[in-house]
Amino acid sequence: MTEEICDRLLTLQALYEQGNPQALLTAIEFCARIGEPMPRWVADAYCTRFEAWRDFEHKELGEAFGVAWPKGKSFESAKRKPHAGHVYGWVKCQHDVNEKPIDDELFEEAARFFNTNKTDAKQLYRAGKSNG
Repeated sequence: MTEEICDRLLTLQALYEQGNPQALLTAIEFCARIGEPMPRWVADAYCTRFEAWRDFEHKELGEAFGVAWPKGKSFESAKRKPHAGHVYGWVKCQHDVNEKPIDDELFEEAARFFNTNKTDAKQLYRAGKSNG
């Protein structure tokens, strides 16, 4: 495991331990995309939350993982705009794993991937970077 990958997973672990449940799902996705085994904290947290859902402690899987859809938030509206964390994670992964420079070309690629434009991809990347 490279130092960058380790740092990313440690950052996600800290976010998760500070109460950000989405950090767990992001860590699972990150490990799956780069082909790294899940760290013990990811596996333990996943099993705990999955078992809580399986054992009917929660009605919805999103609720068990702490990421249930907020009441009153428009799903259709949110679906049209990529989430900053997704864009940031995708760009970071392309940079860390595929060794691509973070430049206009990568933001153009991100824009195509997320069906947006380069300017929005850059703004979403910056927002995700400042949040995480």
